[in-house]
This record gives sequence, C-alpha cells and structure tokens, in this order.
Amino acid sequence: MDVKVMRNCTRNVGLRHRSMAINTVVNFIFITVLMMCLTKIVDCYYIQSNISKHDLLEALLNPNRYDPSIPPEYITEEGATTKVKIQLTIHDFISENEKNMEFSCLMYVRMYWTDSRLDYSNNASYSNLKVSGSFISKVWVPDIFFTQNRQSYFTGVIGKNELIYIGRYGNITFSGRYV
Repeated sequence: MDVKVMRNCTRNVGLRHRSMAINTVVNFIFITVLMMCLTKIVDCYYIQSNISKHDLLEALLNPNRYDPSIPPEYITEEGATTKVKIQLTIHDFISENEKNMEFSCLMYVRMYWTDSRLDYSNNASYSNLKVSGSFISKVWVPDIFFTQNRQSYFTGVIGKNELIYIGRYGNITFSGRYV
C-alpha cells in the first residue's frame, strides 16, 4: 500500500513541476510581449528634451499621438467643450453693392484656445512654436461660421494667409486673413 501511494505522489510532483515550467514560460512570454508593447507606446509618446523646433513639431503633431479632426477636450471629459476666444478686425471695405445689400471686406481673424495635447512644457523651453504652411492642416482649428455670408475665403499671394503659434502649455493663437 505504501508503494502505491509513493508512485501517486511521485507522479503528482512530476505534473506539478511540468505545470510550473509551463506557467513560467507563459509568464515569460507575456512579460516579453508586454514590454515590447510598452516600449512601442513609450517610443510614440516620448519627446526628447534637447530637440529642435522642427523635430518638436513633428513629434507633437505625429498622427500616432495627435488627431487634428478631434477637438482638444473631446476625449478627456464627457461633454466638455473647448473655449475659443475670437477677435475680428475689419481692415478695409473693398466694395459695396447697396442694391443687392452686399459688401466685400478684408478682415483679420485671431482665435485663442488651449489644446493640452500640444503641451510641451516638460520637453522644451521654447516660448512658442510657429506653425505655417502644410503643418497648419495637422492642428485642430475651430470652424468659423458667418451667418448670411455669400462667400468668404482666406487670402494670400501664394497660398492661404494664416499662421498658428503653439505656446509651451498648449495655448494656441491662430491668425488668418479673410476676404
């Protein structure tokens, strides 16, 4: 009887060692995969501290970390809105048509808002970053809607006449010229 019990104990110990070995291998694979994933995530979101303005813009506006089609506070809080301050300056009346009740004017638009996704205060000490040209389409910009407007467009000699400044804490200043 003692021999039979001994054989069962030996078999159970062998199974336990195999089970522990399998668990160890599975844990090792899981931890390795997890570390690879975390390394990839950190690579996407890490921005070097001694970085040029161009490279900083490239990192901030990287499509893997920033989506310009989503408003700044849309993801962080449910129902949150982005507060935008708008300044309009009419520079010149170009033409007017009393009969059709129309006029054309040259107008400067300046908008201010904060996008915390573009906060680089921990990564660089630049006071602001200028964004122009093709980079502007990579930044979320609020839509402006003028009621009873027949036509409006950005004006510029070569292209759109607009500029964005991104401050250290994600505070944005947009400037544009409409006709």
